[in-house]
Amino acid sequence: IAKVILFGGSAYILGMVAAAGLVLIIEADLMAMVTPVPEAGIVLIGVGCLLVGSSYLIWSIAGGPVIRVRGTALPPPKPPLVLAQITTACLEWTAASAVLYFLLPPHPGVSFPLMVAIFVISYVLAVASHVPGGLGVFEALVIHLMPDAVPQEAVLAALISYRGLYMLLPLLIAALMFAGYEVKQAHGLGRWLKEKLRRRPDPAPLAAAPAMRHPAPETAKVK
Repeated sequence: IAKVILFGGSAYILGMVAAAGLVLIIEADLMAMVTPVPEAGIVLIGVGCLLVGSSYLIWSIAGGPVIRVRGTALPPPKPPLVLAQITTACLEWTAASAVLYFLLPPHPGVSFPLMVAIFVISYVLAVASHVPGGLGVFEALVIHLMPDAVPQEAVLAALISYRGLYMLLPLLIAALMFAGYEVKQAHGLGRWLKEKLRRRPDPAPLAAAPAMRHPAPETAKVK
């Protein structure tokens, strides 16, 4: 279990941090316009995030050391697999950002690269807050980082729609699939019970068998 958690969780988190660092470096000038941090400071933060996010890949290329958690050895995975994990994580964050971007009303001050930067940074900070799902924290950060020219009510409406499309809709689909699986399993169990009951021998002959093996004693004749 520890290997599965490290394998999946580390790629998800470190890929998110690496994506945040990359967009901070690329869009440092735009982020400097919506935050009080100067452009040079944003670049330094981006480089730091990129180094932290790349630590998983560096550990894999170096081939060690083997991490031990309560007696469980965790060797580094192969570099091609790590690259595939990080690439998949970056694509997932880009797709999630695209959902929110297309839900926003068109505005010249919000480009797609800026949206990716705002989305990833907001999500990283929301995860760091330890609030379940980053609920409230993520939305507040996105609204705060958006340019002032974008109406806040439009951003809030887009965020609510994003929560519904990207989180509630997959949950609903998964619940329906799980319910269908349970109904199918219950139907199969019902057929199995019917077969068992159909093959069960008739209890009437079994109840009469002892009487046939042990006939009742004759009543003594009275002289």
